[in-house]
Amino acid sequence: MASTKTRLRSIRRKANKHINKKNNTITVCAEDFFWVLTQIHISNNLEILEEQNQKLVDENNALRKALEVNE
Repeated sequence: MASTKTRLRSIRRKANKHINKKNNTITVCAEDFFWVLTQIHISNNLEILEEQNQKLVDENNALRKALEVNE
């Protein structure tokens, strides 16, 4: 699975293809629009899951240390 940075870069590239710099409008087909929204949603969820995973890893490490002390 692509990293969050790679995914966001890909989203920006795809979105930038549709920006009209002359009148500051964005023209995008529905398929690309929903693709970008989906990628943003996936990226946001991935960041949340990575944070939750890190908390669990830290908690697990603390429990292991406590168990070692008690043994």
